[in-house]
Amino acid sequence: MSVLRQRLRGVWSVLAAPEPMLALAAARIRLVERDVGLPVKGGLLLAVGWFLFFSLNIEALANTSEVALEAVRSLQQFFIAYATLSAFLALPIWAFRRIPLKALQWIVFTSAVADAGFLAALTLVTDGFDSILFWAFPLLVVRNALSMPVAPLQIALNLLLVITYVAAGILDLYILQLDERTEVLRATEPFLIRVFLLMLLGGICFSLQVLLDRERERQSEADEYALRREQMRTAGRLAAEIAHQLKNPLGIINNAAYTLQRLPGVSEQGGARPLQIIRDEVDRSDRILTDLIGFAQLAEGHVERLDVVEELEASIARVFPPGSGFGTRIEREYIAPTPVLMLSRRSLGEIFDNLLKNARDVLAGGGTVSVGARYGPEFAVEVTVADDGPGIPAGIRERVFEAYFTTKEGGTGLGLAIVKQNVEMFGGRVVIESDVGKGTRFHLTFPGRTTLKRAD
Repeated sequence: MSVLRQRLRGVWSVLAAPEPMLALAAARIRLVERDVGLPVKGGLLLAVGWFLFFSLNIEALANTSEVALEAVRSLQQFFIAYATLSAFLALPIWAFRRIPLKALQWIVFTSAVADAGFLAALTLVTDGFDSILFWAFPLLVVRNALSMPVAPLQIALNLLLVITYVAAGILDLYILQLDERTEVLRATEPFLIRVFLLMLLGGICFSLQVLLDRERERQSEADEYALRREQMRTAGRLAAEIAHQLKNPLGIINNAAYTLQRLPGVSEQGGARPLQIIRDEVDRSDRILTDLIGFAQLAEGHVERLDVVEELEASIARVFPPGSGFGTRIEREYIAPTPVLMLSRRSLGEIFDNLLKNARDVLAGGGTVSVGARYGPEFAVEVTVADDGPGIPAGIRERVFEAYFTTKEGGTGLGLAIVKQNVEMFGGRVVIESDVGKGTRFHLTFPGRTTLKRAD
């Protein structure tokens, strides 16, 4: 059972498409559905409408059976409904920039289903399985692959397309059987070949889309890696240069103050205390510069593609190791697909470790810690770490990220300061939500892409 579950997860990981996939495909959707699709569909609607209501004279078809005439009348009514729905759906597609991508996705899906149904209706009145209009179905398969980036919806659309074609052919056979004047002769082999062709084309289009999207994602990650790496190197060089330039003068000031302290009569004249203050402040400044050099070394760290869920699980194993005796319950909420980030493993590990240690200390080895990870809008990766501890009073909530500020006995006050520094170093932000007696939630947001911009 576990093997089957793992295989199903593998299949779902291929089919599941995150929100960023829609954003990446926005330009393609705009081209296919708005720039090309709307003019083409408008022209076809005018041509078919002219044929059905002006060019086609039903009363003049004396040799046509009553069943066939009824089918044509039904097609005219269906055309009116289809044209009305198409006009209604055309408005949001035309206003592309003002429609959220998720909503646009379902509008395109509805439009594609309506197109398949109408094409099947035309196929029904033009020889069913043998209709020349069959060759328009492969065009719809290609259109679905181009304008529907979300794999489950694309597969569903292509299956519906095949079903509508088969249904139109079967209904055509049924109508012919009702017509006593018509001898029903239909070969099975061409029908099966056409159905197989549609399914094969759908599979090929889907496979090509997966390959192209994977290649585009690989190229995007390579660009992201290069940019992040360069940003970190630049920040590291700047920090190291500043620290180096300031450490030497501070060392000279410290030595001068020490020399002055050793001069005879300084203590009697009250100069020892001010000189000691100078030395203390120089030492504090030197520690800050040492931390800055540490940041420079961190910025020179290795940037790599990190699976956020794997890094969270690694931090949980470090902070709550098996057999440690902690009674804290860990709740997980990982929303597929698994988010990935281009960051330094060391930096991300420090962020998660400090948040989890903070929750562990607050809960004193009990309670519940909730962790979550998901994709947000605009390629952002959202991570949450929450506990059901005593919470943080509103008066000190804004100070928890200050260095050396702590409310815990024996605490250093550096854990959450490191969290904030590391998150902001990579262009992210951290927000804290807390109610006294109800717990605390840290919400982290990382920009998933810096080289990509939202499509118009």
